[in-house]
Amino acid sequence: MTSVDIHVPVSLPCGGGVLALEPDGRITASGTGGAEQTVVVPDLTLSRLVELWCGDAHAYLVGLKGKSVWFAVPSKGLLTEVLELDRLDLRGSYDPGGLHRVEFRELDDGGVLIVHELGLARLGPDGSARWQKAHDDLTARLDRVDEGIAWFRGESGLFGFRLANGRPVITP
Repeated sequence: MTSVDIHVPVSLPCGGGVLALEPDGRITASGTGGAEQTVVVPDLTLSRLVELWCGDAHAYLVGLKGKSVWFAVPSKGLLTEVLELDRLDLRGSYDPGGLHRVEFRELDDGGVLIVHELGLARLGPDGSARWQKAHDDLTARLDRVDEGIAWFRGESGLFGFRLANGRPVITP
């Protein structure tokens, strides 16, 4: 995973092709044989910081303050929106201390978890959104992924979500 500042155009090798990100929110996936697709993602301009996870054959990306999650297969010139995250909505409001945060955590099956300020989502290696869950603890941070559970620690204590189905797990 990496954070990309798109105040200026950026091109990155990724997934057997190239992802190009523009300050106006345009993303282009370019692959072999001229395969190419461009989309405009307006919420990338909210902060101009993009979180990107790039695997061997595919990628996921989302703006630091954005809600739309995009799946890319750069080698095939493919881009598609897969999910709208249920995120903290401070658009047009003061964000004290940078409450917006998002990170990717790679899973053994080639999929990823997207962890953000109020929850997480599981995405498959095929661009499918498996599930999305929210919690109400802004202090919670992903502690670990262990035995099929994504564990969080926050002022509410330790709690988790099952990777298989997103069901909550609460410790006694």
